[in-house]
Amino acid sequence: LDRAYFGYVGYPGEWCGLWFVPLSTGRISHAVFKNCGNGAAYYQYSIIPAAIRVDTGAKVTMDHSIIENSISLGILGFQGDVTATNCLVHTTGGQALAVTMGGTDTFINCTFANYGTPRTSHANAGTVAILDWYSPDSRNYYYGDLSVLMRNCIVYGSLDSEIVCDTTGSPTGIHAGIRMENCLLKMGNVREPFITFEACLFNQDPLFKNTGDEDFHLTAGSPAIGAGTPSGFPSDDLDSKPRTGSDIGCYRGP
Repeated sequence: LDRAYFGYVGYPGEWCGLWFVPLSTGRISHAVFKNCGNGAAYYQYSIIPAAIRVDTGAKVTMDHSIIENSISLGILGFQGDVTATNCLVHTTGGQALAVTMGGTDTFINCTFANYGTPRTSHANAGTVAILDWYSPDSRNYYYGDLSVLMRNCIVYGSLDSEIVCDTTGSPTGIHAGIRMENCLLKMGNVREPFITFEACLFNQDPLFKNTGDEDFHLTAGSPAIGAGTPSGFPSDDLDSKPRTGSDIGCYRGP
């Protein structure tokens, strides 16, 4: 891509991203991934484009980091182990977060938001998908144990529902459990029995500062302010400002 020709405007898919292959480990801190999400091949592994892909048995921790303007997925957990705190994933062509074929994942005070831009459509895929299965061809399905915790997280966007959790067809012996504590979710009326909701807020506008400018700070009056867990939240926010209360999302309230 000749960035000079395009006036140095950030286009999604200018590069690939990070791929944590099976059994690898990694730590990402105070990083920004932008204009990424294009596909790449690694030996015999299938190509599922994502800004950050975490494969079977790989363990990755993230904090104070941003993923934005990915042409495809933001974070893809492919039966991996992801722990993310104070992270923002927004403006992605696919899901901002996709957990597939199970895995063990923890998200604390993260914001996942998609509203669509002229370069990243948000017409079909919701912002978050959490599945204990993966199908490469809609005929063959592969399953894995699923354990996900989301605490003080925001999942929001321009669609009617922004989160899908599914274990359809799981065979005997596969275990799935999702716990959502004090999260603000844009979600339909279906509450799957394998999900535990604790003090969550549903379909309440988080009152981001300016979604058109991709500014996801909270503004005064946001229902996310003061609605987080009374304990178990980080001491600061994505801007490294101290949290004086327990607010939902990657940014503290004003």
